[in-house]
Amino acid sequence: MPLEPFPTIPIFVITCDRLTALTKSLESYRQCLGIVKHEIIICDNGSTYKPMVDYLKDLASMGIRIYRFSKMEHQNDHNRIDFAIKDYFKSHPLSNYVVTDCDVALECPSTILRVLSKLLDMYKDNPQ
Repeated sequence: MPLEPFPTIPIFVITCDRLTALTKSLESYRQCLGIVKHEIIICDNGSTYKPMVDYLKDLASMGIRIYRFSKMEHQNDHNRIDFAIKDYFKSHPLSNYVVTDCDVALECPSTILRVLSKLLDMYKDNPQ
C-alpha cells in the first residue's frame, strides 16, 4: 500500500563545536529517513573550531539553513532554538517538527517520522 503524501518535516539540530557528532548524526538522518521528506536546519551556538566553522559554511553552500549564534553566556540563551523555530515557520507552512542535539544519531525504520507525526496528530489537544 503506497504511503499518502506527507509534508516536509523540519529537523532542528543544535550544535556547538561538535564536528564529528554532527557529521555522524547528519549521515544517520540520510540513511534512516531515506525517502521521507525532511529539511535539516542547524542551530549553532557559537562554534569557533575552524573545521566546524568550515563545515557549517559547506552545509550552507549546499542549501542547508544555518542559524549562527554567539557563544552561550546566560541561561536564557537556551531559548535560541525557539527563535530559530519561529523564524523558520515565518516562511514555511506550520507542521510537526523535530528538535534534536547533534549527539543523537538515528537507528530506526525510515517511517519513524511518519509514525511519530501521526501520534502527535492523534493526541493533539482539542480545545472546544
